[in-house]
Amino acid sequence: MKNNRWLIIIGLGIFIMMCSIASFSVGVYVGEHGWTKDGVEMTKPEMQRNNQQQPNGPQALQPQQNNDPESIKPGLPPGRPQVIGKIQRISNQAIDLITKDGPRQITFSDTTNIQNQAGNDIRIQQLNKGDNIAVFGTFTNGDGKSLQAEIIIKIPTKDQ
Repeated sequence: MKNNRWLIIIGLGIFIMMCSIASFSVGVYVGEHGWTKDGVEMTKPEMQRNNQQQPNGPQALQPQQNNDPESIKPGLPPGRPQVIGKIQRISNQAIDLITKDGPRQITFSDTTNIQNQAGNDIRIQQLNKGDNIAVFGTFTNGDGKSLQAEIIIKIPTKDQ
């Protein structure tokens, strides 16, 4: 009887450890992608579909240069935008985005240039929850989660 008691105690210990590991994994996933379907949809970046590698570490925070002269439009800085994502929430001076790298906060001011894809100036009120945007700007923290926007470009969705 004592032998069975120890086997049950050891089995319960293993079960509790497995549950702890599973809950930690779920916490990490939710922290990266959020609770909603929107967070999961943004985990399929174009780079993964093309089997390209995205830089990690400090070089990921630097704007990537694109030397193709045809890809540079007037009024846009050279290179790729620092953040591309789907608008989750818009407040007076900030936009919360869902990106392939997790949630990001974009701060903007009166000097921030907001455009549609054609390059025409638009107002912040013309951006809505669920719109896709590309943001050129400067990261304000070393963690890459906050960005001070210089240019925000509204990207049309597939149904537009």
